[in-house]
Order: sequence, then structure tokens, then C-alpha cells
Amino acid sequence: MPVTASAGEVEINIAACHDLALSAPVRVTREGRETVYMVSAETFHRRTRRPRRGGLADAGFWRSRRPRSQPSSATG
Repeated sequence: MPVTASAGEVEINIAACHDLALSAPVRVTREGRETVYMVSAETFHRRTRRPRRGGLADAGFWRSRRPRSQPSSATG
């Protein structure tokens, strides 16, 4: 379960939050709303590894996008 700290608390106690993030995610809030998480490098890399196959790139998603047509200029 993540530990919650306000942005102000993180600013004042960055070293303590850093140490906590090594063992559990630190949920950072600003004005009561969740804004970011601090996680260990190991957790970050484990969660951002992408599979070699699948996803939008392999499905041709970007190739199927056509450029927006330019408005034709009126000739008079």
C-alpha cells in the first residue's frame, strides 16, 4: 500500500521520502489531489518494460493516420 505525502512534506523531507520509495510507492498529493508517485528505480524499470510485439505500433495504428487536409484557398 502506498504511503501518502503532500508535495510540501516531500519538499521538506525529500531524503525520508526517497528512502520510503525504495520499499513502497510514495503517493504525492497537491491540494488534496494525487499528482505523482515516487517509486524505486527497480519498480519503475519493471513496470515500463514493453513487450517486443503487440500494441498500437504493431497494429499499424500510426501508419493508418492520415494528415489533416489543408483548407483550400479561395481564388477569386
